[in-house]
Amino acid sequence: MYIEFKKDVENIHQNLQSIKKNSLNPISLSLYNYSMVQLKSQLQSMLYLRGIKYLEVVGKYGQTVSVGQKDTGHKRSILKEMNLEYSNLSGTVIQLGKLTVLASFDNAYETIIDKFKLILIANFIQSLITIVFLMGVFQILVTNHIKRISDYASGTDMEKLDIPLKLNKNNFLFFKEDELDRMAGMINRMRERLLKDVSRRKDYAAKLALSENRFKQLANATREAIVIHDTGRILQANDQYYKMFGYAPEELIGINAIDRTIHPTHNEYLKKMIAERDLGPYEVIAIKKDGNQFPVEIWVSFMEYDGEEVRVASLRDVSEYKKTQAQIVHLQNYLRNIIDSMPSLIVGVDKFGIINEWNLEAEKFLRASAADALGENLEDIFISIGIDVVALKNAITGGKIEKFSRVHSMRQDKECFLDITVYPLAAGFEGAVIRVDDITEKVRMEEIIIQSEKMLSVGGLAAGMAHEINNPLAGILQSLQVAQNRLKGGLQKNVDIARECGVPMETIEKYVQKRQIVKLMNSAFDSGRRAAAIVRDMLSFSRKSESDFASHDIRTLLDKTIELSAQEYSLKKRYDFKQVKINKDYHTVPNVFCDENKIQLVFLNIMKNGAQIMAAKTYEKDEGPTFFLRVFQKENTIRVEIEDTGPGMDELIRIKVFEPFFTTKKVGSGTGLGLSVSYFIITENHKGKMGVISPPGKGATFYIELPKERTA
Repeated sequence: MYIEFKKDVENIHQNLQSIKKNSLNPISLSLYNYSMVQLKSQLQSMLYLRGIKYLEVVGKYGQTVSVGQKDTGHKRSILKEMNLEYSNLSGTVIQLGKLTVLASFDNAYETIIDKFKLILIANFIQSLITIVFLMGVFQILVTNHIKRISDYASGTDMEKLDIPLKLNKNNFLFFKEDELDRMAGMINRMRERLLKDVSRRKDYAAKLALSENRFKQLANATREAIVIHDTGRILQANDQYYKMFGYAPEELIGINAIDRTIHPTHNEYLKKMIAERDLGPYEVIAIKKDGNQFPVEIWVSFMEYDGEEVRVASLRDVSEYKKTQAQIVHLQNYLRNIIDSMPSLIVGVDKFGIINEWNLEAEKFLRASAADALGENLEDIFISIGIDVVALKNAITGGKIEKFSRVHSMRQDKECFLDITVYPLAAGFEGAVIRVDDITEKVRMEEIIIQSEKMLSVGGLAAGMAHEINNPLAGILQSLQVAQNRLKGGLQKNVDIARECGVPMETIEKYVQKRQIVKLMNSAFDSGRRAAAIVRDMLSFSRKSESDFASHDIRTLLDKTIELSAQEYSLKKRYDFKQVKINKDYHTVPNVFCDENKIQLVFLNIMKNGAQIMAAKTYEKDEGPTFFLRVFQKENTIRVEIEDTGPGMDELIRIKVFEPFFTTKKVGSGTGLGLSVSYFIITENHKGKMGVISPPGKGATFYIELPKERTA
């Protein structure tokens, strides 16, 4: 007995694990789709598991579905709570509620107790037989009379009720009335009462036949199948019931039709519902006589039939309803997938501005789930991103398509631009669909293009100015060189002209030396040559190469950029680049196939930003602004590192440093395009990599990796 009891307990624990493993997902799906009938059917099917007494689902918003009896009087029970979750197409996990399962071990204990009782009963029967035998010895004298009474009772029918019972007691010992005489008298009195009841029953039967005929006509007139049964045994049914299952009345009347007409998986469940007097509705799978299966919905009520309480079940074939429901769910899911697949933010509202549709892009953009947004006022949700909700509401009620272009907004503390279109719903529906497109990148690209055009114009202007400056500069340098030659005493022409003027050449040389005229002229000549170098670099930098890409030594390009940076006007105006130390660590590397001008622009932007940042930092006596330039080969790429000794940057700035128009400078001090354009040149034009490493307080290191060979 103990082994069987242990198996029962293990079976109950296995049933709890089975519910947790196999039933949570279907229950979660039903709760997510608000299919309460299906949810209740699922819970009811689990009540057939051994030991499961009560199941309850409590949704996130308080909706409750329960089956079974939550009998707190179970002495030996387990109460399990399981979380209900659902993952949508984007992988988001939604908490839907909890499933509570009450399992009882009372049946297992009752089983072992029943077996113990059987042992006691067997012993009791043995004792009883002994007692009956002893009693038979003492009652042998009355056996014939008891048999007479028994024969009379068993042989009497309605036609023999007029014959009274008589005992043949001729023995002188029985001259007194005893218990047998009193029993015979009681039977005769019962006989007389039965004779009276027979007459009344005949009248009642006639009335009942008339009532039953009327009931049959009424039941057959309805479209639903109706059956009267006693815990499954059919007593009466209408024509629709037999048509539904394909049986003749004589095939089902008087038998338990549940075993024939209900699928085995729902058989025990239905019997349990009947035993627990559950009125429904509940859905089960039915089976026709030909084996076809179909879903039915059952409602139950109670009535009196032949003096006893019976059940009246109303059955409805829900096959078409289920198909329609499945089609509706499929269509809803299909439309939901279409809406969620759109890259635009889609929001549906009624005429009062209450949100009734919310797609995935809306969840991402506004950081609000559909569960939080649905049913809320449009103003409460959209006001957080700075959109003019009043204009939107006016467009919703206006009845025509309205578009708001390039709407300035803020998203996650970042500036963005939106195109908002309001589409009123078609005739018969009130409300509108709002479509929001994030055009920030488009606007940024337009601004970059405009800025690039400006830079091209400035580059052309600089080239023209350089040509215009180059001509008089060449004249100045040539004139300085001629003047130096005419002050030299070693030339005979200079000596002759000085003699004609009455001044010895030695006197002129002495005057020039004491007044340091030659030194001044040399200084002017050096300045002229530097100006010529600046003009030459400007022409080289602004001139667009015919072939663009060519083989270049990246170290040479970096050195040219350093020379250009030292003369760059905006840098020189704010801080002296010559005061920045340059530490070089150049390895021997292969040439890089690149666009010389664009690569120099990248180097210039990095150094320009670094010089500006370092100029704002206060250094100790032995320190100062310094660039560390490194060039080396890394696998199949040439890596350039430009490290400064500035204050560095935090993680938030480091992540955004290559974003267009992002700048930490004061208004008017920068466009925020330099590094974003540089990033574009390296990654898109040259198929390389560009990044920054910057521990806060320890400077920033910009690195560039360019392929050794040109990548198409």
